Amino acid sequence: MKMIPLFKCRDLRQAVGFYTNVLDFRLKYPEATADDGVIDLISEFGEM
Repeated sequence: MKMIPLFKCRDLRQAVGFYTNVLDFRLKYPEATADDGVIDLISEFGEM
């Protein structure tokens, strides 16, 4: 069974910037935007 964590945040744009620029995650679906309300992130270690 695979588990994918879900995190709530106040500012999704800022959170995506942190995870992609600082922690080296990338968007699973590059066409996704913060306006969607949910963003899937992936890295070599897993998925969020």
